[in-house]
Amino acid sequence: MKLYNLRLDFAFTKIHDHMRLHIDDEEYKPSEGRVFYQTLIPLPHKIFLKLSGKDNHGTEIDPNGNVIRDTCIRLVNVSINGIKPNSDFIRRWPKILIGGKGSNRIIHSHYWGFNGLIELDFDGDNLTKWLMKTNRYKDIDWNKWSNEYH
Repeated sequence: MKLYNLRLDFAFTKIHDHMRLHIDDEEYKPSEGRVFYQTLIPLPHKIFLKLSGKDNHGTEIDPNGNVIRDTCIRLVNVSINGIKPNSDFIRRWPKILIGGKGSNRIIHSHYWGFNGLIELDFDGDNLTKWLMKTNRYKDIDWNKWSNEYH
């Protein structure tokens, strides 16, 4: 089985305390607001990230109800063997299960301001196929297409 070098880069924004990021039951703590995760994966492959630590004090709202600052984690870079997909892919690909496994509250975003579970699905049985599949996120109607045909 061929293994590929995966790198994920995360940026943390905090108000009072950082959210916690767990990958494979190991907590990754930010250094200067960043976490860099590297591992070897086969393709296809799924990785699950657990987010916790967000509380009622993690969001500042102005008198009009607008968010001023928010405690969050953002996925800022993905690469396999040094090859990066387009930026639309990174923003729209992560599947957030708000509240954890079995949740019916699902959104797709690289901005994670909720406690919950993130699914990163590396589909395609080789690097070229994976990269080609990431291009589906270039269309404005990517989510509509995805729901109608999958």
